[in-house]
Amino acid sequence: MTMVTNRSSGYGLGIGKYHEIFTGRESKTYATPDGDLAPFSTAPIGSLYMYEATGGGRLYIKVKDDNTDNDWYTTQGYVAQAFSYTDMTDSTTTGTLVLDGTIPAGAVVTSCELWDVVKWDNDTSAVIQVGDGSDADRYMTGTPDIFQTVGYLTLGAVSGTAYHATAVSTITVTVTTASDFTSVNAGSAVVVITFKMLN
Repeated sequence: MTMVTNRSSGYGLGIGKYHEIFTGRESKTYATPDGDLAPFSTAPIGSLYMYEATGGGRLYIKVKDDNTDNDWYTTQGYVAQAFSYTDMTDSTTTGTLVLDGTIPAGAVVTSCELWDVVKWDNDTSAVIQVGDGSDADRYMTGTPDIFQTVGYLTLGAVSGTAYHATAVSTITVTVTTASDFTSVNAGSAVVVITFKMLN
C-alpha cells in the first residue's frame, strides 16, 4: 500500500519546525490520518493531509502530538461529481441522480454550485435542485436555470439545515423540464458542495 502519494515541506506556523503536506487518493492511502503510524505520527503540528476519493475529499490538520488518531482534525471537505442527462433516472418531467459522495456527520454545508454547465436541451426549460433525498433543495435556493451553457452557476444560499448531525449519503440532483424529461438530448455539469467540519 502506498501511504503518501505526494509529500512536501514548508515552514511550520510559527512553531519552529517544518510542517508537511501529504496527499492521498482512494484505494492507495488512508482515508483518515493514522496518528500512531509514520509519516502521520512523525509529522510536526501544523502538517496537512488532503485525501481525495470518488465523489469528494477532505482536508486534515495536525493539532497535537500525542501519537493518536485524534491528533488530526478534519477542517473542511467537498463533494464533487460530473454528470450528464444520460446519468439521470427519468420520471416524467424530472430526472434524478444520487451522487457518489457523502457529507459526514458534523459537517456544515457552506455552498453548492455548478461548473461547466452545458445546456440541458430539447425541451423548453430546465431547472435544477440539489438536496438530501428527502429535502429536494436542502443545499441551495430556488430553481436555477440550466437551459443555458455557462461556465459557473451559484445555486444560492443553503435553504435547509446546513449542519449534519448524521451523515448523508443520498445527495440527490433533480433536473425538472417543462414537459418530458425523456426529450432531453443534451446537458451536463459538475456539481460541487463544500462543507466545514465542527470537531
